[in-house]
Parts: sequence; C-alpha cells; structure tokens
Amino acid sequence: LSQSGQVITVAASAGSGAKTRDVAVLTGNQTLSADTTKIYIRILENTSAITLTLPDPTTHTGVELHVAASQAPVGGHTLARHGSEKIDRVAASLTLGTIAGQIIRTSLISNGTDWYSINQDKV
Repeated sequence: LSQSGQVITVAASAGSGAKTRDVAVLTGNQTLSADTTKIYIRILENTSAITLTLPDPTTHTGVELHVAASQAPVGGHTLARHGSEKIDRVAASLTLGTIAGQIIRTSLISNGTDWYSINQDKV
C-alpha cells in the first residue's frame, strides 16, 4: 500500500499471483486506484468531512471496497463516483454519516460498469 499525493495505490502481492487485502486509514480526501481484489478503508474519528473517489469500475471488475467511518461530521463523508457510473443504480455519490438511518459502513463491488453494495450497516 502506498500513497502518492492524493492518490492511494494498492498493489497486488508478489509471488503466486494471489491478490492481497490491503488496509488504508484516511484522514483527508483521496482518490483510489486499486490493483487488488479487496481494499479495506477506515476513516479515522475526528476527521473533517472527506471525499473518497472510487476507482473506475470499468477497469476494476470484481474489486471489493470495504469502507467504515466510526464517526462522521455533520453532512457526513462522501464516496464519490469516478465518472458517470452509478452506485446501486443511482447516478449520485454515497454519503457515510452518523445520523440515525445513515450508512456508517458499506462494502461495494464493481461489475465492470457500476458499483453495487454487497453489505451496508446503518446507524
């Protein structure tokens, strides 16, 4: 796992070609670029509202993103689309928040066109 500027690049493990499960801890806006099958992201407590831009789903088929925010500021954190793709069939970003009914943890998977939730926990 390496960070270059505002882009987090997650690299696959060496060896047998098996992919790794990497973890990123975020405190500010980031754009993800994945080279792994599973990415775990934790947004730290007391972090101001951040935007996490998802990777391009057309080049990340089957990639899973697991994002959790233990606390979120008023307005929440944003999971932004890479481009014109959809998240759960909606052409809009997804908000992680701590107000009752808001999503606090989500897992997304790319089908090669869009991102879909495979698990969500709400406050």
